[in-house]
Amino acid sequence: MKVGILDYGAGNIRSVFNAVRQVGFDPVLVSDPFELEKHSHIISPGVGNFGYVVELFIEKGFKEAVRQYIQGGRYYLGICVGMQMLFQGSEESPDVTGLGVMQGQVRKMVASNHAVVSGKEQSGGRIKLPHIGWSEILPESHVIDKPCPLLDGVGREDKFYFVHTYTAVPELPEQLMAITRYGENRIASLVGHENTFGTQFHPERSGRFGLRLLSNFCNLG
Repeated sequence: MKVGILDYGAGNIRSVFNAVRQVGFDPVLVSDPFELEKHSHIISPGVGNFGYVVELFIEKGFKEAVRQYIQGGRYYLGICVGMQMLFQGSEESPDVTGLGVMQGQVRKMVASNHAVVSGKEQSGGRIKLPHIGWSEILPESHVIDKPCPLLDGVGREDKFYFVHTYTAVPELPEQLMAITRYGENRIASLVGHENTFGTQFHPERSGRFGLRLLSNFCNLG
């Protein structure tokens, strides 16, 4: 396996790099789109505004190169905004198109008075946005019948670290692997389609559970 981490000028790159090394791989920072094809697995970190990140992808020549890489059947993991970019667009940057390898849009979450956090109903006050902190991820029913390989060894009580205000809304239910409840929001916390995956949470900041998920991804194939 040869794991590459996209270095396009933004994102939590060093933390992802160190996390991949912790799970036994020797990752390479990829700053040239022509180098993508040398890797069996690519991870795209993402931090910040959807439109800004897409603009960096275009500026560095990654947008079309990543599309072709994914269409070529190799393994790809997008983290946070890196996951949101897999979809067609985002309310955060209405005039900017994403990679479009998954159908759906990215929507702003709702700050609701009716909160259900980690399965427990809470009353009083509005939930805070952005959603920052540790939350459980709940596999969708179809994943129970056909397990997602990234969730191997991950339990229902295990928590992952989130920092975000927007969430993807996949059009195809089978691409939604796991959700997280935050107030009235049903967050797409893990998506997947064939060789392509995305996490709204940050596995590189999620302790041993996040490391397990990264290990599962890097060992695919």
